[in-house]
Amino acid sequence: VVDTSFSSAPADYNVTLLSSGSSELTWTATENLPWLTVNTASGPTPTNLVLTINPKLALVGSQHGTVTFTSAGAANSPVVLNINLTVTGNRVNLPMISR
Repeated sequence: VVDTSFSSAPADYNVTLLSSGSSELTWTATENLPWLTVNTASGPTPTNLVLTINPKLALVGSQHGTVTFTSAGAANSPVVLNINLTVTGNRVNLPMISR
């Protein structure tokens, strides 16, 4: 769960992917959030990922989504990471006026 202000700068969060056995697994990450990016979409384990949350791309209020990690060689695939974001602040949408 991340609580942030609408005016806040993007924030990075580190995630480590490991396999429980001694073998290396290849994984793929997918996300459904316009305000979140994953620095690497696929690769081998172990790896360190950076999830970047940009509150300026989210609506004010509570936002929910997922990052899903899949691996053909993993018995517990897919693994779903739930992301909950609460953005506070005021967004003002002004009408476009042209002359």
